[in-house]
Amino acid sequence: ITNHVLNQFPSLKGVIKPGSIHGSTPALVIGVVTSLLSGLGVTNAAQNALDKLWAVPMKHRPNFLASRLRGLALLTLIGGLFIISTGVSGVVSGGLGGPGAVVAGISISLLVNVIMFAGAFRLMTSSEIATRSLRVGVIVAAVFWEILQVFGGYYVGHVVKHVNSSYSIFAVTIG
Repeated sequence: ITNHVLNQFPSLKGVIKPGSIHGSTPALVIGVVTSLLSGLGVTNAAQNALDKLWAVPMKHRPNFLASRLRGLALLTLIGGLFIISTGVSGVVSGGLGGPGAVVAGISISLLVNVIMFAGAFRLMTSSEIATRSLRVGVIVAAVFWEILQVFGGYYVGHVVKHVNSSYSIFAVTIG
């Protein structure tokens, strides 16, 4: 991983030495548990916000366990599809292939984003709300997410990668 990061961001060679990064099992466990609890908090807040937005009565909202299970399903869905979508967008905006490959990559990434947001909106919204009612929000969210991914990939691939060593930490963090 260190060598890959240094190949992507040569300006970090003075900051990160190969072989200098070591893992810790307790730190990994604490990080994973904290991330999971934080993610479940975010999904619970999103479910509550959408239930209020759609005026779902309290008696029709999911209970504590159902809400957490929906949140876990949402984190799993979004995590997997986000990796796929970002990978496709990153490859395309990184300059791989010609114009046809760029259009195909963006189209595939947009389709994955639509699936991701459709699943997320369906999992976060009460089953009383028809799926067709979510279409506009899904499409708008997917399009704007794709725009963010493409420009973010371009920024990292063309700006952050070539920054000098004085500003490397700031550039990588911002990128």
